[in-house]
Amino acid sequence: MDLENKYGTLEIQKELLALVKEVHSFCISNGVKYSIAYGSLLGAVRHKGFIPWDDDFDIMVDRENYNKILDSINGSRSLTIDRCQSSLWIDRLHRKDCDYHGPYSPTCDIFIIDTMPDNYFLAQMKIYAIYMMQGMMKVKLSIKKGGFFMKVCSLVTYIMGLPFSPSTKKKWYTSISQWFYRDGQKKRCYNACFEDIHCVFPSNVLDKIHLASFEDTEVYIIDEYDPFLRSRYGYYMTPPPQIERMPKHF
Repeated sequence: MDLENKYGTLEIQKELLALVKEVHSFCISNGVKYSIAYGSLLGAVRHKGFIPWDDDFDIMVDRENYNKILDSINGSRSLTIDRCQSSLWIDRLHRKDCDYHGPYSPTCDIFIIDTMPDNYFLAQMKIYAIYMMQGMMKVKLSIKKGGFFMKVCSLVTYIMGLPFSPSTKKKWYTSISQWFYRDGQKKRCYNACFEDIHCVFPSNVLDKIHLASFEDTEVYIIDEYDPFLRSRYGYYMTPPPQIERMPKHF
């Protein structure tokens, strides 16, 4: 945690810690098997809590446990979910009693692990369909990054998405994420950020989890966290250069 408020994240991390405890309690009460993920998993392993410059919280679940969240969330007294408005293709959990008054609400991002096809061409087709949907779901057109081809693709997919409602595009995204499902296949997270979708995880990535320390509480993490973190961050125990240590909430 950013105890000295060096990165300006102390207040939001205090609220996030309350959210962490609520999410963990909610998952236990409703039989949801989860693990923290991405930056939150890295924080648990490297810092035993939040990365000091982090400003959100991430969990991952498989499709079955994601559906359990949806089935149970309306009965929660403490949590609500944002499915297709400000969060685009990433569902986010919020505390109903959040008293943080910053520029955005502290959130728990839900990343869903789905199967990837064994066939290379089907796997690539699924990824490109997801990329197209991400372009269609963007609220604002952004073509600052990438070469000419990427900028054209961003423009075309953004225009393609304009006639359709966020809920319709969300349904399409959910459907594509589950294409070519079969037990025993390797996994990908298709609702992750653009650069993370190519990361491949073993079919049993979420099978074995255990409790780990996180600030003054405990959360579940996958037993095989090392290959997961290496696939995303390389040698993850070395903090990045100072210039990279900034919140990247979107």
